[in-house]
This record gives sequence, structure tokens and C-alpha cells, in this order.
Amino acid sequence: MDKKSIHEQVTDSILALLEKGTLPWRRPWQTSGTALAVPANVISKRPYHGINRVILWTSALVAGYPTHAWATYRQIQEAGGQVRKGEKGTRVMLYRPLEQNDENDATGSEEGETEGKDAKPSRIARVFTVFNLAQCDGLAAPEQSETVSADPIPAAREFLANVNARVQYGGDRACYIPSLDLIQLPPLEAFTSAEAFFATSLHEHVHFSGHPSRLNRLEKWAPFGSEAYACEELVAELGAAFLCAELSIKGELEHHASYLQNWLGVLKQDKTALFRAAADASRAAEYLHSLQPATNADRAA
Repeated sequence: MDKKSIHEQVTDSILALLEKGTLPWRRPWQTSGTALAVPANVISKRPYHGINRVILWTSALVAGYPTHAWATYRQIQEAGGQVRKGEKGTRVMLYRPLEQNDENDATGSEEGETEGKDAKPSRIARVFTVFNLAQCDGLAAPEQSETVSADPIPAAREFLANVNARVQYGGDRACYIPSLDLIQLPPLEAFTSAEAFFATSLHEHVHFSGHPSRLNRLEKWAPFGSEAYACEELVAELGAAFLCAELSIKGELEHHASYLQNWLGVLKQDKTALFRAAADASRAAEYLHSLQPATNADRAA
């Protein structure tokens, strides 16, 4: 199948959930056992990114898999495991340098760039099929990620402090004001939990990343209810979900019902919109990570 077909397949599966009021990227880390919060390749231990994170969260949610560990059929066989007969894999899109388009580590660079727009001439898009660890025999479950904090609140507080955005507290509205380059948040005590506060703050910090002086994404910003506004809100929603999973924040964002209707409208009209939004969300998360101080491991690398 061509790349357009995977756009349609993924978008249609997301649409089916959205029409039921289910957002597959909401609290996807709430699974049993030793499930990984972020979908990762069980062989290489590398996390999936961008649209593939959304694809694999959705697949795990629909199938009820208790783990977020994945690998290709060949990787599973080479590790001594076996996919059970009759199991159906999940397709992911990978963008790789032309000289490295093999499946030995099928995580690659997965920003979900669209053909003819963001894809670079030096990169090639390939589709791989991966299987969840729950579909296999002979492979041990991965240990809980060492990056997961037992108490995520200090980690989230430090993460946001390092971003050093201008934040004003007060009132009953959470928003980012591009003209002032200002994040407005209600005080922490106004939220149902500290995690809900930090989830909302991360959402607004993703908007902050799109300022013209940073990722220059906010040319898409438009009045509430427009398609452009819906796209940017989807970027912030996905970006916050990526960061919440990485920081183990379990707080949920509160959204107007109209957000869902706007997203449904956009995704029905444009089967590549979700892929572009996931690409922007991944870039936003990476930008906010880039503002964190280098660790000893980073310096050694």
C-alpha cells in the first residue's frame, strides 16, 4: 500500500475513537504490569516518536495490550521470540536517511512528515509492521523505564522552570497570548490536582514553542472555531501528551466539547492533518527538551 493509505487508515481509526469521545493520547500510560509509558522498541529500547507514538497508543488502546513494547517480526525472531499465529501487526511510518533504510532498528525518525511538504530529499519514508510484546511468545516483558520518576511533580516543575517562559497566575482561564508572549494560568489550587495543573501548563508551553522567535508555527493561529485554530490546538494537545508521558504526569486537560468537533471536522477533510500535527507536536516537545540543562550522559556523548 502507498503512504496515502496509511494516512487514511490511521486517521480513520482515530476518527472512530474521537466520535465516541475517546482520545487515545489521553493517559495512555495507565496500563498494568511493567508497561512502558512511551511506546518503545523492545529490542533497541529506543522510543517511538511523533505520529508513531499516536499510532501505537491507539493500537494498544483498541486491542487492550498491557504493554507499550513493540518490534518488527524479524527483530522478534532474531531475539528468540515468535509472533503468535493469526496476530495482526500495526503499521508505522519511518523517515530515514537514504543509506539507512533498513529495519534493524525500526524506530528511526518518525515525525510523520507528509509527502511533498516536509519530507527532505535526503530522507525516504518507509512503512514497517510492528507487533506488540503481548502478541508474542518467548520474549520477556521489559523492565519499567528508568526515566519514570516515582514523584513526577518535582521533575515537571524543574522541566518548566528550565524553559523560563513568562507565566502569569490568576483568574480562571488557561491560555497562551502570542502578542504578549505570555502564558496565563489559574493558580495551582484552582486545579483538581497538581498533575492536572502541570498537564495544562505543558499544553500552554507547547503553544509558547510556536512563537515566531522560536519554532515560528503560530502563523496557523486564528480565531476560535476556525480550522487553523483547531490544528494548533491539536498540536498543543499532542505535544502535552508526549511530554506528560515522558514526565509520568497523569493529569488530564479539560477541553471544550467544541474542540472535539473542530478536530473531527479537520481530520475528516484532510487525512494528513493528524500527521502534520504530530510532526509539529514532536518538534515542540524536542524544542522544550532542548532548553533543559545537559546531563552528564549528554556531555559524554
